Amino acid sequence: GHWNIGTLGHWDTGTLEHWDTGTLEHWDTGALGHWNIGTLGHWDTGTLEHWDTGTLGHWNIGTLG
Repeated sequence: GHWNIGTLGHWDTGTLEHWDTGTLEHWDTGALGHWNIGTLGHWDTGTLEHWDTGTLGHWNIGTLG
């Protein structure tokens, strides 16, 4: 719910295809605990580069915080 249309727009189609619908469904308050070094490692550096510091800052404040 915290990820509005604007945020999704920053993720190109290729990235969205990499995250299947099942993964998106798991993104909820409870699933945040599963976001650890292992999960981040699954996202290659190319994807991480698409998430600029501005976007990550919003996650830290709204979702992760």
